[in-house]
Amino acid sequence: MTLKRESRIAGIVPRSYFPYLTGGLEFTANILAEELSSQGYGYFVLAKREQRGLASLVTRVAAKVRGPYASKKKLNGYQAVYDQWHPSRADRFIADANCDAVVCHLSFNEEGVEVATRAQKPTMFYLHSKRVEPNLRDAVRQLDRVKLAGVSEFSCKALEDATGRAATLLTPWLNPRKYFVHSTGQSILVVNPDLKKGGDIVCEVAALMPERQFVVAGGWQLQAQTSENRIIEERLAQLENVTRLGVVGDMRGLFENAAVLFFPCRQPEAFGRIVAEAHICGIPTVGTGVGALGTTIGSGGKVLPLQSSSKDWADALEIVGFRERTLYQEAAFKMADTNTRGYAYYLRTVDEIFQDLVGEHQM
Repeated sequence: MTLKRESRIAGIVPRSYFPYLTGGLEFTANILAEELSSQGYGYFVLAKREQRGLASLVTRVAAKVRGPYASKKKLNGYQAVYDQWHPSRADRFIADANCDAVVCHLSFNEEGVEVATRAQKPTMFYLHSKRVEPNLRDAVRQLDRVKLAGVSEFSCKALEDATGRAATLLTPWLNPRKYFVHSTGQSILVVNPDLKKGGDIVCEVAALMPERQFVVAGGWQLQAQTSENRIIEERLAQLENVTRLGVVGDMRGLFENAAVLFFPCRQPEAFGRIVAEAHICGIPTVGTGVGALGTTIGSGGKVLPLQSSSKDWADALEIVGFRERTLYQEAAFKMADTNTRGYAYYLRTVDEIFQDLVGEHQM
């Protein structure tokens, strides 16, 4: 058969999705979905339905009557469909919806890899984390038509090392209009202050800098229930120079008040999206270099070892955010161009991947 531009594509995310969960993977998956739908592809995002109690029971009954992924939401040019058993029944939806290809977003998504293998469709595996699913190598061997992509050079190398196949760099395109602000402020910005992101380090440094205001936003709701993160939240609440905010939808309000982003992350980041977003506004970052973070921060800030003392972190924040602010602002603007690579690059790369994956060819 001949697959054309009007092909239907199913994107498998590993967990929930808009409006239930809005992390970096979900934002990146949304960017790809919007771009492919604008190019004329029929696009579905398959995700988990997050419900508890009576609502969960009602959804389960409805799903048994109406089949998998019965819950739907129309988003910007494409459709998101939800199932409580996601992704175990995704291959049934892919078959029933006559999808021609699959995008499997990788971040602890072994079951999604299994679904893509069972579906036996042309598949793009898109890595958003440092960890490659252990069953990916076999999946690549079992599928006839496969493309590998990563959000950074770091994730591309991880894919290549795990599969022996070349991977395409597909850095998320960040629309400057969604982030850019004309002026920035005097606060030190922290996002998602859980233990893995260095929340305990933030507490120590904020206590050492009582004259500086810290704005701390976001944080995964479930992660906040761990004993370590409860301690972090308690310590933050005790600091008079810390303003604690919840999840923020529009980052521009935070960026308008920020002089520098503080990101002493412990876990290797595959990209470091918040750093790239801040750079768009000329806001530099002080953070660790784990994973791809060192590359993403680049000259637009300072990279310190994770084991740095609280005083070293405080000194770096003073230099980058205040004493030499103009110098680092200019560097951050330049890094924004490097990190996002522009819409033209993103458009060309997406077009090349999917013309090769599901463009007109005989099967």
